[in-house]
Amino acid sequence: TGVQTCALPISRGGRFVTAPVGHGHVEAVMKREGALLAGDATGHFFFADRWHGHDDALYAAARIAEVLSKSADAAAGAAVLAALPKAHVPAEVRLKAEADVALPLLEALAAQEIGGAMPARLETDGRFSGLRVDWPDAMCVARLATAQAALALRFEGTDAAALQRSQSAFKAAFARVRPGTPLPF
Repeated sequence: TGVQTCALPISRGGRFVTAPVGHGHVEAVMKREGALLAGDATGHFFFADRWHGHDDALYAAARIAEVLSKSADAAAGAAVLAALPKAHVPAEVRLKAEADVALPLLEALAAQEIGGAMPARLETDGRFSGLRVDWPDAMCVARLATAQAALALRFEGTDAAALQRSQSAFKAAFARVRPGTPLPF
């Protein structure tokens, strides 16, 4: 989940529990914790009501439309939408890499400071699978892709400047561990 997405649940007494990447892993942790809502490092949201495990944007949009349609005041519904946080989120970047190349690269990145922050390690099935770096106004996730031989990179910033800073910090860290590798940002 993204930078601003985390703020609302925390402000309302919510807490975060780390789960491995992947629909089945997130769903299992949701059931174990009794969670109503979850998100993963790739930006999916998971809902625990009605049909457990839905994680797509169309379902999320339909649920928001349903809630807003029950409001007696159309202006109140518009205010809810206007109050939603805006974020700068480019498409996920995929770099072709087999796990035997990508994992040592991710390990090296996870061991160093990136843009003034230390990465958090991500695990899948008890094995290291990537990292997440959080700044006050941005975040970056670098992980093994689950469905192909690739390194998946996801960035988010509260504004264009924050997004640019996060990408620049990651690019500098990447250059320290893998000099000369072109990144498309």
